[in-house]
Amino acid sequence: MAGSLRVKPLRLAAGQTQNDVAGLLGVSREAYSMYESGKRQPGLEALDILAAHFRVSVDYLIGRSDCPDLAEPLTDEERTLLAGFRALDARGRRTVQGLLELEKNLPNLPEHG
Repeated sequence: MAGSLRVKPLRLAAGQTQNDVAGLLGVSREAYSMYESGKRQPGLEALDILAAHFRVSVDYLIGRSDCPDLAEPLTDEERTLLAGFRALDARGRRTVQGLLELEKNLPNLPEHG
């Protein structure tokens, strides 16, 4: 993990000071400042605390991902649907995508149970 963490923009967007985040981590402001400048790297526990505090992934913090949003875990039903979709050939995928478009454009009708 070379370079600085992506924590300064997150801290500023949250309206927090270096002292605020340093206190959260239990380190001095000077130590935290070195995390922001890339002169020092935090340990795994500190990365976990920072990611949870700013609601981003550790991958985003360290620059391995450009997507800051945390994804919700998939449900069993979603995992099954995704696996089925991935198993389809190109024609099958187009068919499913067409059904999704059709469903989005239909008026909301009551379900029959």
